Amino acid sequence: MKAHIRGWVDEKHDVTTAEDMKQALESNGGLRGCRAAVVEVDTTKAVGNDNKIPGISLINSFLFEEGGIRTWKAYNVGPGRYLAYDELSFEKQGDTGLKVIEPLSPRTKERGTILESTRPKTDIFSCSETGCVLTFKTEEEADAHMDLRQHVRELESESGYDITGYNSEDSIV
Repeated sequence: MKAHIRGWVDEKHDVTTAEDMKQALESNGGLRGCRAAVVEVDTTKAVGNDNKIPGISLINSFLFEEGGIRTWKAYNVGPGRYLAYDELSFEKQGDTGLKVIEPLSPRTKERGTILESTRPKTDIFSCSETGCVLTFKTEEEADAHMDLRQHVRELESESGYDITGYNSEDSIV
């Protein structure tokens, strides 16, 4: 979509409003599978300004449990802080008073299709951890490996220092 809009701008058109963006997206036959509308939201009907988890900006790790959320500042350090869903009060968003200024453009006759993958199916499952070189016969084995975090890493290439065995402690002063 961004490239399509850039092309429209390159043709000496301005895109400074939502209406301009809709026009750009629909230009030159539009984009397959993309439709746009221009709408206005009545912000006086907005709710949820208090829908915040206390101290959310300090939290880096979350575990969603049956009755609540366990949070940590650093991954799995200590027991974490448990926030029961009952303690968290969230106000649901109701009618937004959405006002349609320019409706969705009509669907094109051409619709996308999903084809079967042409890649050969493989019975090898690789570890998804960056640098880990282990492979497994089943997805379950790969998942178990990821849970245990026993990764095996190998260098992609060796530097001259690696080959010669140079060490900063061996340097001559």
